[in-house]
Amino acid sequence: MTPADNPPSSPLPRGSTLQEELAYYKVQYEQLEAELQDFQASSRELEAELEKDVEASEKRERQLKEKIEGLGFEVDEWKTKYKQAKSEANAAQNTLQKEITTLRDTNRTFQLRLRDIEVANDDFERQARNTTSSLEELESKYNVSIERGVMLEEEIKIGEQEREALRIESQRLRNELSDLKIEAEITQGKLRLAEATIGRHHDRKPQPLATQHLRNRSVYRKAFSARARTIDVNFSQQSSAYPGWAAESPTINITPKPTSTRGPN
Repeated sequence: MTPADNPPSSPLPRGSTLQEELAYYKVQYEQLEAELQDFQASSRELEAELEKDVEASEKRERQLKEKIEGLGFEVDEWKTKYKQAKSEANAAQNTLQKEITTLRDTNRTFQLRLRDIEVANDDFERQARNTTSSLEELESKYNVSIERGVMLEEEIKIGEQEREALRIESQRLRNELSDLKIEAEITQGKLRLAEATIGRHHDRKPQPLATQHLRNRSVYRKAFSARARTIDVNFSQQSSAYPGWAAESPTINITPKPTSTRGPN
């Protein structure tokens, strides 16, 4: 084994010879050279690795720059979109605010109308109650009027029957009056004839036949007057009971004609 292979680990002692010093420094040189070569080799390896790292870093930097540029474009685009969206949002917000204001005004108007409608509904209900009560009162009055109408119809039927009976009775009385008028005319003719006969014989003594005729004349006049008074009473009663019937019926006056007590000269 040479001293170069095993360099002394301790420093050179004092009093060493020149050969020992040369050997010592040679060994130190060889060690330093070896370390230099190792360092150079490791440096080259490290430089290669660093170059690779630098190239990778540059490549990554370029990629990042490209990505940054792309992201910048995207940021600008998003800024534009944000501004547009913000303007649209503001416009939509203003529109919605206007719609909300309009809806609030409409709601307030509807509430006022609803209050007015409720007040009107209360008035209608009160009027309906009043109308119902009035209708019930009218129904009761109507029922009473119906009952009165039925009673009046019955009374009218009875009155019609009585009127028909009175009409028949008045017709009978008219017939009787006609007969009595005819009899009165006949009797008046006889009386005039008798008065004429009496006038011719007024200076003479009355005969029994003329006296008997005058008596019969007086009795007939009494009976005729009584019958006429009875007919007048019946007509008066009928007229007071049915004024309309009295207006429809003609008035018949039966008054005996005055007879002269003296005959023709």
